[in-house]
Amino acid sequence: GDEVEYEDGIASIPVDPATDTALSSAAIAGISLASIGCLLLLMFLLGRWYVRRVAAKYQTPSAAATERNIRRKHRWTDAGTDEARQVLRQLREMNVGSDGWISPQSFKTLDLIGTGAFGKIYRGVVFIEDTAVVCAIKCLKESDVTQMAAFEHEIQLQQNLNHPNLVHVLGASIGLECDHETGVRPLYLLMEYCQEKDLHTYLTNNAAHVTIEMKLWYAYELAKAMAYLADVGVIHRDVAARNCLLSAQVAESFGHFNVKLSDMGMARAANNSGQYIKGTHGGLLPVRWMAIESIENDIYTSQSDVWAFAVTVWEIFSNGAVPYGFLPEATQVRQALRHGVKLLACAAGIMPHWEKILKHGGTTGLVATVMPTFTNPNNVAIATMTEPITNGICGNYFFDEEQQKEVMMNDPKFLRVDTLFRHLQQAGVNLGIVTAKDKLLRLLSHGLVDKASKFAVSVEKVTDADSAKTLADAGVNVEQLLAGRTLPTIYDPDISVFTLEIGLEWLKQLRVNGRGEEPTALYLSTTDFVQHKYRPGSEGANDFYAKIDKVIGELDAFGAIIGVTADHGMNDKVRHDNSPNVVFLESELTKHGIEARVILPITDPYVVHHGALGSFGTVYLADKSPEVLSKALSIVRDCRGVANALSREPASKGFGLPSDRIGDFVVVGDMDTVIGKSPEWHDLTALGDIPLRSHGGLEESTVPMMISKPLISDYKKRLGGGRARNFHLFEFLCNGINTSR
Repeated sequence: GDEVEYEDGIASIPVDPATDTALSSAAIAGISLASIGCLLLLMFLLGRWYVRRVAAKYQTPSAAATERNIRRKHRWTDAGTDEARQVLRQLREMNVGSDGWISPQSFKTLDLIGTGAFGKIYRGVVFIEDTAVVCAIKCLKESDVTQMAAFEHEIQLQQNLNHPNLVHVLGASIGLECDHETGVRPLYLLMEYCQEKDLHTYLTNNAAHVTIEMKLWYAYELAKAMAYLADVGVIHRDVAARNCLLSAQVAESFGHFNVKLSDMGMARAANNSGQYIKGTHGGLLPVRWMAIESIENDIYTSQSDVWAFAVTVWEIFSNGAVPYGFLPEATQVRQALRHGVKLLACAAGIMPHWEKILKHGGTTGLVATVMPTFTNPNNVAIATMTEPITNGICGNYFFDEEQQKEVMMNDPKFLRVDTLFRHLQQAGVNLGIVTAKDKLLRLLSHGLVDKASKFAVSVEKVTDADSAKTLADAGVNVEQLLAGRTLPTIYDPDISVFTLEIGLEWLKQLRVNGRGEEPTALYLSTTDFVQHKYRPGSEGANDFYAKIDKVIGELDAFGAIIGVTADHGMNDKVRHDNSPNVVFLESELTKHGIEARVILPITDPYVVHHGALGSFGTVYLADKSPEVLSKALSIVRDCRGVANALSREPASKGFGLPSDRIGDFVVVGDMDTVIGKSPEWHDLTALGDIPLRSHGGLEESTVPMMISKPLISDYKKRLGGGRARNFHLFEFLCNGINTSR
């Protein structure tokens, strides 16, 4: 409604001076916002253009689109067909490029099928004239000098290998353009393509369907590849189920997949000595598949490949289980191998209940025993939670210098401390002790009060009047428990199984009598007859562990928290002809004019087990002068098979032994050797035809400890880090269980 005024021909509108400033600010603000908006829009459009340009530079069509395009222009040939084999054979025989190098235009990657520390593996195709053949293409992460050398080695090595159970290398190439992530031109290795997964993945995914016949076939296929490599002088160094690929079936495969050994990148041609010594210590090593000489000294031979082959066969028959899976750390595997620890039977399917326990949070590790590695010292160590230097029990047998006679150490009077069991009973805990051997029962049950909370029997003397009364009072009916079986004797493997069964029945009777909620501890001690007579993996050993596992499963189902450990390991102690490998110390010392008494602490009534031969002995000299002691130590240390000989005080401090019960010096045999007195003293006929297996030395001092429940952090670290002892068993069970899981 304002009037329009004209000034110099220009129309204008009168403005109220009061609003002049406000209108000017609004106008300026509007213009500024519009400008900023335009600038942002321009930046957005330029950003989109740049992103699309960069993406277009690296963007590739989808694998499916690429494959469709290739199929339109080429004759497509799937891997595993006769035509594919013929074409790939032709490619291998052709002089493509130089020294096996293939032009980058001669192949194409499709979909990603695997990744690893080396980089990635693709399914792809290689072009030969108008044919496109499916192959596998390994792409390295970085093409530095070291990897280039390894690639060239793998190409040159495999170009000369030709066997149906090896994955064939077709050639190698360097990418045309730099990788947009690494900035370097990638290295490619073209290989034969296997349609199926690797053997490890296949076994773990199809455990219920892989038959024994199939496993035998896979092992046979791998054995053929290994035999070929040995014949041509090539050491693989990384044989494992993960490096075995499954290819299409052929007529000779009996309907099973064919196995092809791959990953030759670690392989080496054997040198003149038949072994390869690794020059550097870099890189990750597959220690769970490696022989001890390879781990310790970087020595690789066809024999070390045989070791890895055996571990792989173990993988096959255990449905892809991890070798030494009870040891979480690689450093523990090294320690275990050094001490002769074998692969556990449970992973081979013999102990399914314990395997189930481990899968549901059970904890395992390696622990050290006490020395000597005999039954009494270690059982008493567990019962007292102390070493022999404290509890006084350092063997089955010793020479009492005060009485000047050899005595058995089974009498509780030789104990120098109370047992944990006595303190538990005093604290109101129901306390059960069941042993296979009667010699242990008096020591372990010493100090227990005869009342309802005590249950202590040995299966060896289960028919004695005292034992019969103990069983009857507890409601344990042996006849019903045997269910028609014969009561096992001390030389029957089933005596250990029955030991566990009696303990389980006692727990059940506590529950029947309304005492199931009361605090209860049960100690079960088996005999080592099976370990003495049967090597790991033998039919006798496997049958024994299967029976033990069945009772462990029942204890677990009953609700018990289970701890398992051992008093010692076991090793063959034989010469090349399987005769006992013995160092007769008294004879050796007498030959040099030194009068001595040799005590063998393994000595007990059970001569069928070991013939009183173990890898530990004590020596009492008639002449105790320093000169005679020094001479005797020198003579003994020079004996073949003696690992060490220590005088009284060093042995007491080093091994944790009572100095007044170990003579003037102790002698420790090596893994293959036992200590004896003289040939006349030992009657080895009781051993029969079975090669001697025994214990007592340091080589038998590393044993497993297995807890059926998860552990709290500190105890898990102790067990996993090798900082626990077998006599810590009850500490772990009472204080280390993770109750929050």
